Amino acid sequence: MFTQQFTPYQPIISHAKPNNVCYTEHRAYKPLDSYIYCFWNLRSKKKLSKPFIYRVVSDGCIDLLFSTHDTNTLYATGFSSSYQSYELGEEFNYFGIRFYPAALPLLIEKSAHLLVDQFIDFNQIAPALNQVLLDILLPYQSLTDFQTQVEFVLNDWIKVHPPRKMDTRITKASNQIFESNGQVVITNIDVGLSQRQLRRLFNFYYGVSPKTFAQIVRFQSILGSINSLNDLHEKAFFDKGYFDQAHFTKEFKSFYGISPFEAYRKM
Repeated sequence: MFTQQFTPYQPIISHAKPNNVCYTEHRAYKPLDSYIYCFWNLRSKKKLSKPFIYRVVSDGCIDLLFSTHDTNTLYATGFSSSYQSYELGEEFNYFGIRFYPAALPLLIEKSAHLLVDQFIDFNQIAPALNQVLLDILLPYQSLTDFQTQVEFVLNDWIKVHPPRKMDTRITKASNQIFESNGQVVITNIDVGLSQRQLRRLFNFYYGVSPKTFAQIVRFQSILGSINSLNDLHEKAFFDKGYFDQAHFTKEFKSFYGISPFEAYRKM
């Protein structure tokens, strides 16, 4: 997998009263760290004065998540071609698993394309694994408890259901995208596949075309390299392959929901 080449970033939680909302991430342990980027928990510490809006930016990952207010359903959300926002209510407690791009399709042998821009019951995609996870999805009190139980179950699952081996040609093509921070010219990727074959395999592993995936990698590279409003100078976006500020702002807004200057002004 691509654990060394790609780090998916999500924006910092902001709220009128930040102390009332808590977001925590724990990195996965071996051997699952090849498939899972992190386990996470998003919760309100007390009842809020108004519904909380949670913004999710495009990161190429697939997440499984559930609410402790509804432990009968495990949800899956796939590759987002644009940012998503969710109204979570005034009280909430969500636990989730964030898989690296291409990882979940290897575990369940189902196309990532089924989950693009979706927020659906995971039972529709992988009923067997869904039931295994539901059996241990109790209203946990801590992220550590959640992670411990899920890792135990998934490690056993992998022993019985060995993951699919990733096509080495896709690995090589993906490495070119990661190593260039998404700036590689897709038509220049030569791994012994036609452009049509390459798109078909990317659709299975990532859910989208190589071009769209490269755009997300470049966008995520921006999030990982720009830490403040002061970093938003011309060189920042020219170095990432954007033609000009308008091009950069348009793509950033599509994947983040607001302009880069609005986003970093709030940090």
